[in-house]
Formats: sequence, structure tokens, C-alpha cells
Amino acid sequence: MSVSGVPLALGSVALLAAASAASGRMGSAATRSMIFDGVTLEIDEELADRAEGAWESYARHYLRGHAAEVPTRAHYRTLAGKMQADARRHSPRTATERTQKARMERAADALFQVADHADQIRTGAGPRVPRTLNQGDRVRVRGRLPFVGLENGRVYEIHLTHTRGGVPMITFRKVDEMGRATRYEVGPFETKGVLMYLKPMDDTSVAGALLVERIAPLSLPG
Repeated sequence: MSVSGVPLALGSVALLAAASAASGRMGSAATRSMIFDGVTLEIDEELADRAEGAWESYARHYLRGHAAEVPTRAHYRTLAGKMQADARRHSPRTATERTQKARMERAADALFQVADHADQIRTGAGPRVPRTLNQGDRVRVRGRLPFVGLENGRVYEIHLTHTRGGVPMITFRKVDEMGRATRYEVGPFETKGVLMYLKPMDDTSVAGALLVERIAPLSLPG
């Protein structure tokens, strides 16, 4: 399966990389103003171009009728998430396919970075500092944690539940080597206890932590 001749292979993308960090790595790259989801972003010009190009190239295929809408953070994240999910069923076998895969990786990364940058402007706090976990988010266990059954180095997908009394709980569903959530579950554990151990994926401290690896794509209405 392909989009405009591009095999749907994406692989792992660092979803939480802040746009400001990307701009810093590019040195003195030109910036431009971009109105996106109700806010004005002063953003790296190349990043803005890549994100807009990704929307033009892939939105119609993955979002169908939503492609005609003015894109928001939900649109950008959902598009990149759908690309990623579809890509798990494909592996590049030739040099051409590997080049096309890298192109898709850059496109998806740009979509996530622009959406994250808009979050940062709206909230005053970068998305790299997690405050909560949502259904489908993924975390990697680092070190020792007080949650029996979690394995160091293992990635888990978050599933939200409640006790009969309405107390929010989190169940961890193990993710296999192919990036698929399995039926093997650990928990549930009380949500407020789990959130104490959340860290961004580039955290360098030595304490035990749950490193946020992926924010789940947002659902679009309709």
C-alpha cells in the first residue's frame, strides 16, 4: 500500500521533541510567522514548510473528509498517528523504500513538532513536561518503581479505568517488539501514584521513572 507511490513505512518517531529544540539544532535558520490552531507561532521556516507539505501530501488519504478542514493540533497529531499505525505493517526492502520511509519520518515528526509548539504557546509549559497520561499514551520503564510487575526497559501502553468508587486507575499493557499492545496487563494502580514518576523522554536523572515515549493521536469528531 502506498500514498502517491510512497510505501507506508514510518517506524519510531520521537513524538515529544519540542519545536524550539529543533530550531536550536538548526542554528541560525530563518523563521516565519505561522497562524496555527488559533495562535501565532514564530517557527523555523523549514519546519513549517515540512509540516504544511506533510498535510498536503497525506491528509486526504488518512483523514478523508477532514482533509478539507482547517488543520488544528488534533488534525496534525491524528494524521501522524495514522501514518505511524499503518507503517507498522510495512518494512522497507530496497534503497528507494528506505529513502521514502525517511521522508515520511521527517513529515510525521514535523507535524508533531508544530502541534507541540502550539501547545507550548497556549499553556506556557512545553509538552515535554507531562502532567497526566491519556488513553493510548506509551511509557518506558526506567529503573526500579513501586509498581509490581513492571519490567525495567519495557514499553507499556496506558489504559484508564476507575474503581467502583470512581477512583482513577491506570493499567499498563505490555507493548511487544513489533510495537503492538498485547493483552498482558500490569495493574491497575492508582493514577495519582503513577503520575509522580512521569518524566520526559530526554530526562537524564538516575531515579526510577516512567519516560513518556509517545502521546496517543487525538480523535477527531465525526
